[in-house]
Amino acid sequence: MKFRAIAAAAILLLAATPSMSAGYRTIPVRGVGEEDCGVWVGHRKIPNDPNALEMEAWVNGFMTAADLYSNDGDTKVSREGMLVWMDRYCQRRPLDQVYRATRNLIYELKHPEDATSTQQSD
Repeated sequence: MKFRAIAAAAILLLAATPSMSAGYRTIPVRGVGEEDCGVWVGHRKIPNDPNALEMEAWVNGFMTAADLYSNDGDTKVSREGMLVWMDRYCQRRPLDQVYRATRNLIYELKHPEDATSTQQSD
């Protein structure tokens, strides 16, 4: 009986969860990912800023987790490539969260055919 209740709850939960193919779902963002892109840009302008290194580490960790928990390709990109992409994105969208910028980078790496969609100005 207990197994049936757990299975039913799991099915209801899965049915209520939006699929990744329909877009990204809303998740609680923790740590540096909550910061806005303007903060990213500000820290990146300061040579050897430990806050910039912390933000970079957060982005790398998030990208690693995205690879670990997805089946739709990986996010192979050089450190320099990731930093240039994030810098450009954040300069264009200083009010976006670092999380959103990272999520868009991941999408672009996994869907190169849509590459221009996240880099164009709104």
